[in-house]
Amino acid sequence: MESYLDYKGNVTRTALFEDRKEKEEAASRTFLLRLAILRLDTNVIRSLQFGRAGVLAVQSREAGRNYLGALS
Repeated sequence: MESYLDYKGNVTRTALFEDRKEKEEAASRTFLLRLAILRLDTNVIRSLQFGRAGVLAVQSREAGRNYLGALS
């Protein structure tokens, strides 16, 4: 886990909370995309690219975001 220091050298809890919250939101988006892929939800998915490992790239309709990696 990354540490954030304020000007006095103290770890700021707010920054740590925001970092954890950001990671949880990213994990949640990945999980929702996996569900959308399983259902082939065209309201969420714009395009899919397949490879040997399963789905390799997903382009989401959410502001044109791209998600890369094996999401099989």
